[in-house]
Formats: sequence, C-alpha cells, structure tokens
Amino acid sequence: MRDLITLKNSQIEELQAQLCEANSKITQLETYIFELCDKKCPEAYKEVIQSEVFKHLKKHNIYNG
Repeated sequence: MRDLITLKNSQIEELQAQLCEANSKITQLETYIFELCDKKCPEAYKEVIQSEVFKHLKKHNIYNG
C-alpha cells in the first residue's frame, strides 16, 4: 500500500511541475503579445520573439517548419 501512495504522490508532483511550467510559458507568451501590440516595438525584437516561439513549438513537436 505504501508503494502505491508513493507512486501516486510522485505522479501528483510531476503533474504539478508540468502545470507550473505551462503557466509560466503562458505568462511569457501573454507578455510577448502585449509587447508586440506596442506600435514602437522594433522589428528586431519581433524576430527574437518569433524565434523563441518557434523554438518552443519545435521542442514540443508542434511545428516542423
């Protein structure tokens, strides 16, 4: 019984870590959106953001371009 509880606790901890990472990424992407909406946002910065987003998508096998 203790092994089952240990397994379940490990699964919960892993899910919490994944949720924390996802929430962090969402916050980062929301920040990018607000920055890109600024009319004074330089083109070079837009390219950096685009690169970061594509890197994330490739890491998670969402984008193959």
